[in-house]
Amino acid sequence: MSTEDVRAAFEAPERIEPIDDGGQPPRTPDGGEGPPPEDPVDPIWQASQQTENDVGNAARFCIHFGEDLMYVPRVGWFTWTGSVWSPDPDELEVRRRAQEIGPLILEELDFLRLSDWDMDLLTEEQDVRPR
Repeated sequence: MSTEDVRAAFEAPERIEPIDDGGQPPRTPDGGEGPPPEDPVDPIWQASQQTENDVGNAARFCIHFGEDLMYVPRVGWFTWTGSVWSPDPDELEVRRRAQEIGPLILEELDFLRLSDWDMDLLTEEQDVRPR
């Protein structure tokens, strides 16, 4: 396939069939207002619900920075500048953000709860400890 063939394929119009949704336009609630925005989940709380291992830390990375970072296989990392995706060939920005995970984990302490087994163990320890 030549370069001209590729260019011609990109320039040719493509026929896309519309989705059959019954022909009804989307409706808004009474008063003409759109639906209420979904309540955003606190990212610190969401991160505190992850496992305490590398898999959980990867999930934390996605929770905190997933909207601003993108990895494309065989191409590399990109960061969102606010208007375009900018390549991060040396992965400096990605590494900088990964290093921010440690302090963010400390903010999760208010949301962490011990398991029932751990709480029972602490209660037993307090009962045994001399006063």
